[in-house]
Amino acid sequence: TRSRAECDKRGHRDRFQATFVAANVLASPASLEGADLTKLQGKMDVVFASSFLHVFDWDQMLLAVIRLVSLARPQAGSMTAGKQMGSVVAGQCKMPTASGFNYRHNVESMQRFWQQVGKETDSTWKVEAELYEGLFELAENKHHAWADPNTRMIWFCAIRE
Repeated sequence: TRSRAECDKRGHRDRFQATFVAANVLASPASLEGADLTKLQGKMDVVFASSFLHVFDWDQMLLAVIRLVSLARPQAGSMTAGKQMGSVVAGQCKMPTASGFNYRHNVESMQRFWQQVGKETDSTWKVEAELYEGLFELAENKHHAWADPNTRMIWFCAIRE
């Protein structure tokens, strides 16, 4: 990936202890597309998903996060964190995605979402989240038809209890 290449180019490879994987999080763990993720299952302390999950509707996002959570160690303190497009008013938005919609969270819907993740994975999560005006991200995208005055960025951190 570009990030790995950047680390190599800058001579950081021995200092930056991370694994970069390109995979389809919606693919079956048994499939070729899901195989690289399957190798990491239960081995990560932190899963970071930045500017990624907002491309899905609620149901697809749930499947993706269940897969990402499976990569984390099944113990208290493992973490899934990231940032994504959000909204003051949570809900499904028309978007040029595979389903035609994406889901934009606010803080309350992010809490509900992680409660559902917990039910689906038999786990409990402490979730912190906050909406913010990501000036770069929003300025870059405000001219698109799918942007509206409620569009924000949201960061989240879910820690397994």
